[in-house]
Amino acid sequence: MLWQNLVIGTEARQLALVASAEDASKNDLVFVTAQGSPSGQPITDLVQGGELGGLIRFRDTVLDKTYNEFGRVAVAMADTFNTTHQQGVNLNNDFGGNFFYDVNNPVV
Repeated sequence: MLWQNLVIGTEARQLALVASAEDASKNDLVFVTAQGSPSGQPITDLVQGGELGGLIRFRDTVLDKTYNEFGRVAVAMADTFNTTHQQGVNLNNDFGGNFFYDVNNPVV
C-alpha cells in the first residue's frame, strides 16, 4: 500500500477533486502539485480513515444505492402518470399523449 503524508511539520499538502475517469457521476481525490495544479493520479481508494474516508465510504455504499432507488421510483411514477394521461381526452376528443418524455427509453 502506498502511504503519503498529508501533514509534515508545519507543511500541509493540498487535496483537490477532479472528475472521475471511471464514473462521470463521481469525483476523485488527488494531490495538488507544487505548481498548484491537480495531479493525475487519484488517491480516493487509498483514503480509508478519518472524516474523508467515512464520507467516501458513505458515498460508495449508501448514497449510490439511494440515488438508484429514487431513480426507479421516479421512473415508475412517470410511467404510471403517462399511462393515465394517455387515457384522457381533450376538448377535441383526442386521446392524451405522454405527459413526461418516454421514461422507458431515457436519453443520456
